Amino acid sequence: MNKSSVPVEFSWRAFANEVEENKKKLQLITQLNEEEIGERMILEESWLDESMAESLDSDDSYDEEELNKKQERA
Repeated sequence: MNKSSVPVEFSWRAFANEVEENKKKLQLITQLNEEEIGERMILEESWLDESMAESLDSDDSYDEEELNKKQERA
């Protein structure tokens, strides 16, 4: 409480100066970029796994009977 006739302005800051604030911001941006790259890699891997599974399940794969017929023709 300010009981004087002189107004006093207060401000609270998370960092002592702008240099420290910018340093912390840069660290956070770097961390977020690394996390994004990691998540993109996980997504790409899952897409590759799904596409591999789909190619194995595709109609152009042979079942046992088709393989026997193919060997008989050869």
